[in-house]
Amino acid sequence: MPQPVTVYRWDDVGAPQIGSANSAEIYNILKKCLVEGYGSKISLGWSLLGEDVNNKIAFKNAASGGCFEMEANDIAPFDKDTLFLITPCQNWLAFGTHDKPGYQKGFQVSDTSSYSAWVLIGTSSGFYFLTGKINSTSIASSMTNATEQVIFVGDIKSYYQNDPAKFIAYSGGQGKDYTWSSRWGGLAHTKAFDYSIGLPGGYGDSLVKVYNMDGSNSFDDMIVRVSRAFRTRTEPPISSNCDVYLPVQLLKEEAKNGWLRGELPGLLYATTAIHAQETWPFISKINNIDYWPLRPNAQAVNLYINTVAW
Repeated sequence: MPQPVTVYRWDDVGAPQIGSANSAEIYNILKKCLVEGYGSKISLGWSLLGEDVNNKIAFKNAASGGCFEMEANDIAPFDKDTLFLITPCQNWLAFGTHDKPGYQKGFQVSDTSSYSAWVLIGTSSGFYFLTGKINSTSIASSMTNATEQVIFVGDIKSYYQNDPAKFIAYSGGQGKDYTWSSRWGGLAHTKAFDYSIGLPGGYGDSLVKVYNMDGSNSFDDMIVRVSRAFRTRTEPPISSNCDVYLPVQLLKEEAKNGWLRGELPGLLYATTAIHAQETWPFISKINNIDYWPLRPNAQAVNLYINTVAW
């Protein structure tokens, strides 16, 4: 059954803010949204598992019991743009000790004052967290070479009943685990959340580790993407009036047969990019449902998050 979605924003009354973009500020935002609430908004009902002095924090969702640990590096040469590493797991035992951990994904927050906007869209089972520019110009003019950072953490919408291992983390880029040595400026500024989603061939893939449904430690490396459909990255001058919206799925590619495990909840991919001239933030109606557009590092929008129910 779909769960109600809550949208938390930097401009809400009583919302925590990003100032120096350090780990304390980001962890406070997550605690307020996931566990404590703020102003008139209640939390998503997650649990805080631990927080230590070494820039680490851990949470557990209220649905499947999936967990994640988050670690920050505020130390030079990472201190200008704080880099966070997120490790999802089916069960969190202690810092650095996880049952069935997934691949470690990266997330960056800039300390530049114009990048102090943040939004968290989520449920009791998962959330999308994004940070980026506060701008008063159109998406096309403000987002060129100014990537919005986005990460999903939580349960996928599995295509299988009673799936015991559906908790993942996913962010842009390619490969499996992110590490401190990757240095965000060389790895992810040019690889947004939609870097490999919907881009067929030649661009690399951001793989997620998904454990088998038999409860064992066996797993599959799965690609996160839509079907191999044609996409546009800039808004066509004339609307086709036949926009197609597709789910973003977890795919296991094999030599002869591929198969799907599920999809990222509440996320739709538009095969025709639109909304290049709108001023962010705004809500887009898709099938009479409110969706939050994700700003790309191209010049128009392809990805949307459902803000009503997943």
